[in-house]
Amino acid sequence: MAAQGIPDDFSNLQLLPDDISRRQLIGIMGSFSDALGVGCAHCHTVSDDLDSPDDDFASDEKPAKGTARAMMAMLEAINADHIARLADRDERNFEVACVTCHAGKPAPVTLVQELTWAADEGGFGAVKARYDELREDYFGRGAYDFGPASLERVAQVLARNDADAALAVIALNLEHHPESVPSWLLRGQIHTFEGQADAAVEAYERVLELEPGHRAATQALERMRGGGL
Repeated sequence: MAAQGIPDDFSNLQLLPDDISRRQLIGIMGSFSDALGVGCAHCHTVSDDLDSPDDDFASDEKPAKGTARAMMAMLEAINADHIARLADRDERNFEVACVTCHAGKPAPVTLVQELTWAADEGGFGAVKARYDELREDYFGRGAYDFGPASLERVAQVLARNDADAALAVIALNLEHHPESVPSWLLRGQIHTFEGQADAAVEAYERVLELEPGHRAATQALERMRGGGL
């Protein structure tokens, strides 16, 4: 945040106190910026570097500013009216903050949600593009769960209507998590449903290599082989 571009006098403060100091305001705004991974221009009608004579922090032109006010009011209500009344609230005096849900990203959504939306818009190609984009920008930052379960969940959703797309998502997941037993099991189940016996057997056998005695894979192979291995 370019603090030097922030004015000394403030107007149009609707939730923050009118007598808030410049230092306090910058601190609060900085916490919002860090929590959402955005700059001042995300909510305010200002230039990215806060160096334009047309910068107008007081303006309500951007809808995001109204959203921010609503979120601030929501947080106050959650902390004051709900969390404060929890009987098992511990001595750490926990409170919800923007970062609790946003975790460094503008929208507080999961990777599964992001990729499911991408699938609705453009199938597997859109899923892979969005996954690669988010992984490049956020991997290691805690904003999204890049563990194997996220893509497995997306594959399960896609499998209802598009087996090929679901299998492609599983293949993508196995590129990053080659020893994910649930992914191999799901691959076997989809191939079985699609009548692709050889591919299904290969997937189930991989499950048993990774986890000998795996019950679901063992039972699936027994059914496919007529009751005996």
